Amino acid sequence: EIKQVMGADGRMRDIQEGDDVSKGEALASIDDTEYVSKVIEAKSELGQAEASYVKGKADYERTTILYSSKSITVNDYEHATKEYQVALAQVEGGKAKVVGAQQNLDYCTMRAPMNGVLLERDIDVGSYVRPGTEGFVLADVTSVKVLFAVPDVVLGDVKLGEEMSVTTES
Repeated sequence: EIKQVMGADGRMRDIQEGDDVSKGEALASIDDTEYVSKVIEAKSELGQAEASYVKGKADYERTTILYSSKSITVNDYEHATKEYQVALAQVEGGKAKVVGAQQNLDYCTMRAPMNGVLLERDIDVGSYVRPGTEGFVLADVTSVKVLFAVPDVVLGDVKLGEEMSVTTES
């Protein structure tokens, strides 16, 4: 999907060269169904890991008390400790998986990194895109560098740092 803007004729059209864009504005997006599913799956796995953690922590706390009163064996205490540590690691891994899945989902939308003017659009609806595909070229036109030649007969009238107005045919 390409961002739609109002055309001069009053109809909606795809964003194109010369259109202004704002920082963070969504310029294009791809079908995110697969990535939404992966986020949901990662959150589900995190929920399971958190449930295991709650159980593992309760078992660990109970076995610690029983072990201190010499009511259980060292093996039972070590087993509960190991289960608690595994559950804790699974929660941390689950959180990382959710963050990674969410980042991949966020990559489904190309956003303008700055305010500017669209110079080039290299993708269309239906284009095959992969990581690294250049979709748009933007320019920040708040300040522009102008290079020009000064005839030597006028050079004496120009001073370094002097402000000048520049007009182009375009």
